[in-house]
Amino acid sequence: MSHKQILYNYFLQYDPGLPAHWDEIQEAFQYVKVPAGAYLMEESQICDKLYFLKHGLFRVFKRTEEKDISVYFIHQNRLFTAFDAFHSGSKSILFYEALEDSEVFLIKKQTFDHLYETVPVFAKIIGRFYQERMSQLFYQKNIYQSLSPYERFSLLMKNNPHYFQRIPQHHLASFLGITPVSFSRIKKRYFENHNNPKK
Repeated sequence: MSHKQILYNYFLQYDPGLPAHWDEIQEAFQYVKVPAGAYLMEESQICDKLYFLKHGLFRVFKRTEEKDISVYFIHQNRLFTAFDAFHSGSKSILFYEALEDSEVFLIKKQTFDHLYETVPVFAKIIGRFYQERMSQLFYQKNIYQSLSPYERFSLLMKNNPHYFQRIPQHHLASFLGITPVSFSRIKKRYFENHNNPKK
């Protein structure tokens, strides 16, 4: 399994029947290095690949006339693409930028569709992944967005503290929906509260 062990472990969590079909599945994924600053996918580009991030970090953002808006970040051990565009064979509306030197496995849509139709275990894995993703999207839309900027900052610090060492502050501020000035103010308040907790 060598360098694809991380991909194997990721899929195995969704279906214990993976080992019997692993050889066929793993052969469909190609290994690619993406240097920091490069775009894996750009706006208006046909989305015909599904990716798994073995190592590194990506920023997903949309571009407006005024500025870039960070939509989310992708870190190691994640399956990702512009899912709606991938399934419809249409164009992405987002940019996928490597913030660090990264390594990904990719599978082309034609190969993905073939596996999905001919390997039941692969179809189960993808189906369960989509169920999990839908739950995450529901949380993002209905719960996360209702939090105050301070609460969103605190949650991000709790769940992904490594982001604060790896991602530029202005990208984090954009993701949280606040200005860099507000981000600095909230960050200061957060650490004041945690360094001097109320008794």
